[in-house]
Amino acid sequence: MSNHKTSKKPSQPRLHWSERITIQITVLALLTLLLYAQTVNYGFVLDDVIVITGNTFVQQGVAGIPDILTHDAFAGNPQYSEAVSLSGGRYRPLSLVMFAIVKQVFGNNAAAMHTLTVLLYIALVVMLFFTLRRLLLESPHHSHYSFLPILPFGATLLFALHPIHTEVVANIKSCDEILALFFTLASLHVFIGYHRTNSHKHSLRPLILSAGLLLLALLSKENAMTFLAVMPLAAYCFTETPLKKNLLTMLPIVFVAALFFVVRSQITNSADALTKTLADSSNILNNPFLHASAAEHYATIVAVLGRYMLSAIFPFTMAYEYGYNQIPLVGWANWQPLVSLVLWIAMLTGAVWALRMRYVLAFCALYFVATLSVASNLVFNIGALMADRFLFMPSVGVALALAWTVIALTNADGNYSSNARKNALVVLVVIGTLYGMRTLVRVPAWKSDYALRVTDVLNAPNSMKVRLSAASVEFQQAMKEQRLTERQRLEQSGYENSQAALAIDPTISAKPYLNLGYYFRALSPRRDSALYYYARALQLMPRVQSINEAYYDVLAEEALEKNLVDSAIACYRKILTVAPTSAFAHTNIGVFLAEKGQTTEAIASFREALHHDPTYPPAQKRFQDLMQKKP
Repeated sequence: MSNHKTSKKPSQPRLHWSERITIQITVLALLTLLLYAQTVNYGFVLDDVIVITGNTFVQQGVAGIPDILTHDAFAGNPQYSEAVSLSGGRYRPLSLVMFAIVKQVFGNNAAAMHTLTVLLYIALVVMLFFTLRRLLLESPHHSHYSFLPILPFGATLLFALHPIHTEVVANIKSCDEILALFFTLASLHVFIGYHRTNSHKHSLRPLILSAGLLLLALLSKENAMTFLAVMPLAAYCFTETPLKKNLLTMLPIVFVAALFFVVRSQITNSADALTKTLADSSNILNNPFLHASAAEHYATIVAVLGRYMLSAIFPFTMAYEYGYNQIPLVGWANWQPLVSLVLWIAMLTGAVWALRMRYVLAFCALYFVATLSVASNLVFNIGALMADRFLFMPSVGVALALAWTVIALTNADGNYSSNARKNALVVLVVIGTLYGMRTLVRVPAWKSDYALRVTDVLNAPNSMKVRLSAASVEFQQAMKEQRLTERQRLEQSGYENSQAALAIDPTISAKPYLNLGYYFRALSPRRDSALYYYARALQLMPRVQSINEAYYDVLAEEALEKNLVDSAIACYRKILTVAPTSAFAHTNIGVFLAEKGQTTEAIASFREALHHDPTYPPAQKRFQDLMQKKP
């Protein structure tokens, strides 16, 4: 019998929660899920019709993937590819491929696509956490920041809860933003890992992998190209690689990016897209600087950059659209561009000075500038003054800067004591709670097109697009509404929003007149008013088919009330002088020819309508009825 005593292994010291990765990831993932779980019950909103439900390539499922990979992002929806002008086109196949696969498996199931979007956002949050850990905790400059163990978690927490991300997560189409940032961060993670090793003894495979990940980011959205500046900046700030060698390691990545843009230019026919953009630049709804002087042009851009700076910290107001004239043009005599200019100069000056010491805040500031540059309108006119989604990628730098500042201020003595850690956590939780509450208030606006457009009338009351969109959805909702009082409320609200859009500027768009014409024709019938507004729309856009159809159809009704059938036919023939392929006009001409007993001519007219639109139901029915009656 052995007398040896069993020796106990020494107990391992319990790790602080800031060093327990599993706990941190679980907290981040659960908070993100709780914040956006409600979106699973939401529908398709805004541009979802362009890239999903109305996109013929996506609707083919897996079979449509070859077309997605070889066409412009909007080519699958001809209606929008013609209506939406895009500077240089857009080639973003990765998110569309994902939508096609989901369509193949689940059909046009908004819940499935929203679920995927939320899961992708959670994956992005986790990727950001690991990337920040690699940048900060493994940095050779770590000794300068003894409080860093909590920093990756704190920064990722603020990013995950930031309310400015609501549009990107709640709008399925914006998966392109999530995928782009996910793959750029993954590329950066691998790139920095390469620089942390004794790289001359290792293969180039990490750099090739990093380049491949950046290619996936570019295939998601073109703003990933800003990481061509971010990656060497990060290597400079967080590794000891000499600058020359740092830049040399970027060559595979730059090569892949250049290859992407060559392929992209061929697929999108950039010259043609640019021509369309220039042709459409005469419309201020698509060119916010149309009537701006050079001074107003740049003063307004600088003023908007100030707005971005404030919204990146805390967005008190959010809207899906900040178009004409929500943010009016300003000159240098206005205080907004001057204050913004001072703040930006101060930030950039401080960043350049601090970059020599490789401070975290210097990286944050320059990251923010680089990733916002494409959307700033400083490089080229993107056709929009401002959008919440443009802050999605830049907000990484803001979240890191806020978390760094909180931790630094609560650790003034530099010892990072237990109390300092608790204080830092409390402040971060308070900021995160404010972010989360603001997000929870904003998310329900994205439940449906109706909810979003009506909500944002309050957030962007001076935007013509917002007013017009709200009026359109209210009129559509009114047509479906069974309750009389609610239908009347919707009709009145739609009328008021149309009038408000007209008050913003009565000379730039026919849409307010069309809305009001529809109101007085279908909802609150008054033919004289309908004709007045349709005529005003026709004056602004005399060659638009839908406007001609609306105006001359009302005139035809008036003629028919007086039993002037030939005058009614003449009205529809007038439409054909502008739109000879109008199935609507050909069908109505056929109807009245048939009433006059001119069967042969009526049949020819119906055949002409079906030639231009074989699926036009009125033409199909009238043609079949007439053929059955024909002896």
